[in-house]
Amino acid sequence: MSTRVLIVDDRPTNLRIYAQFVTLMGEKYSAVTYADPVEALHWLKENSVDLMVVDYRMPQMNGAEFIRKVRMMPGASDIPAIVITAHQDRECRLAALDAGATDF
Repeated sequence: MSTRVLIVDDRPTNLRIYAQFVTLMGEKYSAVTYADPVEALHWLKENSVDLMVVDYRMPQMNGAEFIRKVRMMPGASDIPAIVITAHQDRECRLAALDAGATDF
């Protein structure tokens, strides 16, 4: 059985790098990538993942909003979610953790 990692980041370079990390973990790991968090939410309505890696600062919605919306989906309250950002802003960190992020 494959472990599926959802990666949501508006920067194509970051998507490629993070997907490469998942590939390096071995054959049983696969990455699903989205540059648009709205598209990722639509995809999640029909699909499941084992881990989410989400950028905090994106144009359509921030990572905290994305996770909050995912947490409201049936069966998605326990999916581990890691929020990533280049910013070390305490407010971002607290917002992400309040929304249900597992780690920042």
